[in-house]
Amino acid sequence: RACRPLLLAMEFVSLVVPGGALWNAWVAAHWDRRLKRHDYATTDVYGTVSFVLERLREIPLRCVGHLLVGACRILLRQANQLQDESDELRTAILTSGKAGLDLPTVRTLPESAVTLRRVAAVEEAAWWDM
Repeated sequence: RACRPLLLAMEFVSLVVPGGALWNAWVAAHWDRRLKRHDYATTDVYGTVSFVLERLREIPLRCVGHLLVGACRILLRQANQLQDESDELRTAILTSGKAGLDLPTVRTLPESAVTLRRVAAVEEAAWWDM
């Protein structure tokens, strides 16, 4: 029985070694500058959290907290990267419109072409059956 906690600790250490399943979350929790932009973008946060939840009995509770903090930091960095990319795209679209490019016009339809009309003769029928 005394060996069981030691075996669990050794198993946990094998999960957070470089290339392990929880490496990115552990590093993000402790050394956030060590991971590159590509590491943050390619980390599967849902998979990491699912992996932790599947092995909740095997991972010490204190370490679960560290891993969840790392997953939150990765998710925050992914959200910031997405916002930066969307800001760049928005700026590019706005500046391309000001450049005087001839963008194609979109054909519009009259309201009567897309509006459903009620038929007064059939009151009991549902409106989508008309």
